[in-house]
Amino acid sequence: MTDTKAPPDSGGGALDRVLDRLQNVQQVNGRFKASCPVPGHGQGRGDLKPSLSVSQGDVRVLLTCRVGCKEEQVLDAMGLSKGDLFDQPASANSHKTNGHRKIVETCDYTDEVGRLLFQSVRYEPKGFSQRKPDGSGGWITQGVFKNGTRPVLYRLPKVLAAVREGRPVWVVEGEKDVHRLEEEGLTATTNPMGAEKWRDHLSEALVGADVRILLDNDGPGRRHARKVAKSLHGKAASVKIVELPGIPEGGGDVSDWFDSGGTVEELEELATQAFEWEPPEPEPESRNGKAGAAKRNQADRLIDYARETGAELFLDQFNTPHALVDGEAVPLNSRSYNWLRNLMWAKENASVGGDPLKTASGTLAAFAANEGRTRTLHTRAAYHEGAVYYQLGKGRVWRIDREGYRRDDAPPVVFRSINNLKELPDPEAGGTLDEVCSLINIKSGLGRRLWLAHTVLTLLEHIPRPIEEATGGAGAGKSTFSRYKKRLLDPTAPESIRLDKRDFLQKADHTFIILLDNLNSLPEWAEDTLCRLVTGEGDSKRVLYSDDDDYIFEMKRAILLNGINQPADRSDVRDRTLPVELRRIPDDRRRSEEELWEEFREKHPRMLGAILDTLSRAIRAREGLTLPRRPRLADWGEYAAAVYECEGWAEGDKRGAELFLDDWDKVVLMQDRGTVEGSLLAQAIVALMKTREEYKGFASDLYQDLRPIAEDDLHVNTERDKDWPTNAVWLARQLREIEPTLNSSFGIEVQRKNHKRGSFLIITKRGDGGDDPGNGGGGGKEPFTSTLTSTLPPPHNPDTYGKGGGKASSGGKTGYSYPSHPRTDEREGDIREREGDIKGSGVNSSRFTSTTTTPTPTPGVGRDGNENGTREGPVPPSPSSPLEEFFSNPPDWLATQLDKCREQERFVKPTCATAAGEVWGTVTRWAEVEPVLRRHLSKGGRP
Repeated sequence: MTDTKAPPDSGGGALDRVLDRLQNVQQVNGRFKASCPVPGHGQGRGDLKPSLSVSQGDVRVLLTCRVGCKEEQVLDAMGLSKGDLFDQPASANSHKTNGHRKIVETCDYTDEVGRLLFQSVRYEPKGFSQRKPDGSGGWITQGVFKNGTRPVLYRLPKVLAAVREGRPVWVVEGEKDVHRLEEEGLTATTNPMGAEKWRDHLSEALVGADVRILLDNDGPGRRHARKVAKSLHGKAASVKIVELPGIPEGGGDVSDWFDSGGTVEELEELATQAFEWEPPEPEPESRNGKAGAAKRNQADRLIDYARETGAELFLDQFNTPHALVDGEAVPLNSRSYNWLRNLMWAKENASVGGDPLKTASGTLAAFAANEGRTRTLHTRAAYHEGAVYYQLGKGRVWRIDREGYRRDDAPPVVFRSINNLKELPDPEAGGTLDEVCSLINIKSGLGRRLWLAHTVLTLLEHIPRPIEEATGGAGAGKSTFSRYKKRLLDPTAPESIRLDKRDFLQKADHTFIILLDNLNSLPEWAEDTLCRLVTGEGDSKRVLYSDDDDYIFEMKRAILLNGINQPADRSDVRDRTLPVELRRIPDDRRRSEEELWEEFREKHPRMLGAILDTLSRAIRAREGLTLPRRPRLADWGEYAAAVYECEGWAEGDKRGAELFLDDWDKVVLMQDRGTVEGSLLAQAIVALMKTREEYKGFASDLYQDLRPIAEDDLHVNTERDKDWPTNAVWLARQLREIEPTLNSSFGIEVQRKNHKRGSFLIITKRGDGGDDPGNGGGGGKEPFTSTLTSTLPPPHNPDTYGKGGGKASSGGKTGYSYPSHPRTDEREGDIREREGDIKGSGVNSSRFTSTTTTPTPTPGVGRDGNENGTREGPVPPSPSSPLEEFFSNPPDWLATQLDKCREQERFVKPTCATAAGEVWGTVTRWAEVEPVLRRHLSKGGRP
């Protein structure tokens, strides 16, 4: 017989083997026809017309002879067996390449010294086989383990080395999982041929080893784990079966666990918690001689033991089933396994496998849903019927109410069981709030008062609390300052949370105080999320490995931020922020971390006692307190005023609640200033309204009128700068965000009138100047105290606006005084034309008369502020002038700005204007600062 090769598109593999042994092969509509090779075909005359149909089925090649020859006859005539119809490597005498299934991976199994014994081959579509070298460059695929070739463990040399060095060995099901564990730095192995193919002689390589078996989440995987454990029992030093929570059913493995976010540390912790495997005791025989008939299975016994403890089964506020164990809520999922394992060990001195645990927890969850009890769960602190309940540790809850604070062994609230939370010491009497402040370096008395009030009220989880934002230059100890409050009230592992859009809420749910460390900017989604966490956040995400189950998040959180500059400029974030500025710690007063935290641990119980005592008195003081006005976070403001009252804080002629309102007014001014400094649009509008009392026009008109101001005065590239609105629509949206700040700080009001072309804007400036920080405000509020003037950027006034010291928007731009912009004839004509469009629209056009005011120079007053109207140049400062004194002891913001001036010339004049505003209260004297600033720049160092 002359073999005819199969066509190139035959598919290869088993189909290729069959077609290679046939004659007259033809391909018709994806199928093949050939002459039937059976000798007796056609009554001995042969197959004159091809009648054998050959096609590729789902798992094998199909042979059909239209004349009636049987498949066995056809195979005998070709010299093949039925096994050759399946996609597997050809026999040893057939040196054809397996072309139908592509080889995607080969794994070498070697002896103790690294000599290749055989390979495990993985194919695509999925399939596995073994092969060994034939000694002549080919492979033997049949009878691989005959003629002295023995099965061995995968990575045998590495396994033997780990056993010698006392390192644990992880046994998994498959070479893929071995590779994944090796990527994580662990020693792992497996047996050839997959699940339930472990042979007892393989255990000899693991004599004296600490073995950790990771089972796949299916029936064969669990049977395989038990078989391996049984084989290793008595040979290995220890044998543990480690179950991985959250892996998918039907074959989920350790690779899936790592892909879903598992870590090596968590894996090792699971191994530490797992019990050593012991062979089950033989079940007693019943009267009828059948073993086990008189004893219930492990799952049923576990359920009985759990019910015998009296643990309450209930649903939380999100309908998730829990058991109340030692005062903590344990979810009835894989996190309840340790509880159930301990019950089994206490009752029977026996371990329990994954299947009974899963069945028992699932059944208990069904009981919880059926019984219908519902409880609200809390993290670390709870507020219930006028009292605060504070969880210091497992089963350790303290009650704080108007009568004082004390331990409560039967609290009416339930706390979640969260591994992240660390224990706190029991509070001790005798401490004071001054002691709480003794280890930190807040810059001003105002800052210390507000920080202490915020610290005391952090435990009120039911009210919105402002975001604490610690700022200061390098060396001010911002990270240590934030960690101080975190360790004081809510120690966790880890302490800080990394911003991650996917998992941030899950991390926030596992802590009471959110610490975000060393941030100088926040993405927009994070700003939105933090605002919602202050007032109450709700969200959900799909439960891992489920089709339609949601995990629901709902929480309020206390938030700590720190950074050199404020990380957020948006008004809604600034309104929820309590800025706390720290002074730089001199090198001769800097302490070691070890010394600081040792003193902290010694004082911690007394500091906790002082905080709880103050909170109790504040709860009592608030009952009779009425504020004439409330801050943005009104509930927190009332409690903070109560803290001021019960502590008796006073400054000047103000004390208690009145002093708090005065302190908070100054905070609001700082908040507004931060918003304006971070908004190029706000700065441009302030500049626009300097020379007029009223502006009228549509958003598109305002956009065009502000562009030259932004480019000429603010040095903004309006085409490329990302902080500048790209069109009139975005301008209108940003304008709504800054309207409250413009109104309160600059007396600039924005009104909108409906028109057929859209919203018509009317921007007016109030006569009182608003609550301008430059003049103390129009509402009778006191100006900044001396404790603040050195920490803030230069003040604003109705004629000028300075910016400095804060976070620079648009790549580090610094604002400065805005010169007058009288309208040109062209711009006057444009505005008259657009105001003319209002006629007939239902809006009284007589009201839309543009008013322009031109500043009138004061006779005899020059640029230097003296009565010297003819003088144009700057007055050289005297050696003892305020300017020289200012530069000899500069604030941190000036040193930062000087670094920018060295890098780019364009920062020089804005920095001069900012310094002039700081020294003299007006930025118009910037030219006097320039020679002094350049002199310091020429020195090459900071002033």
